[in-house]
Amino acid sequence: MSDWTKLEPLPGKPNPCMNCPPILAEAHPEKLIAVGFGEASVTRDGHEVYREPPGLEDDEDYWDFARAEEVAAEDPDHDWRATLFGPLHGETYQRQDGKWLLVEKNEGFA
Repeated sequence: MSDWTKLEPLPGKPNPCMNCPPILAEAHPEKLIAVGFGEASVTRDGHEVYREPPGLEDDEDYWDFARAEEVAAEDPDHDWRATLFGPLHGETYQRQDGKWLLVEKNEGFA
């Protein structure tokens, strides 16, 4: 059994970045874990298992939340998080009971 803490889920909100999708309370499986300008990653107990590749144009090199769920489902008793840090927005989703829920949001950079 795991000893990690489930963080309190937060409500979604409109994204202040006009060219970015809304910040959802629960990430959709098709949502890419990428911001383009900035950084995005997935961690397991604070250790990085995926980082958005720089400068790639082929979407198949990027993870989406469905891919993150496939990986996390293989080793579920851990604190899995996906962090997106971009211009004017930043958010962290934590895997809870097979769902990726918004647990942190900030103003990003720029």
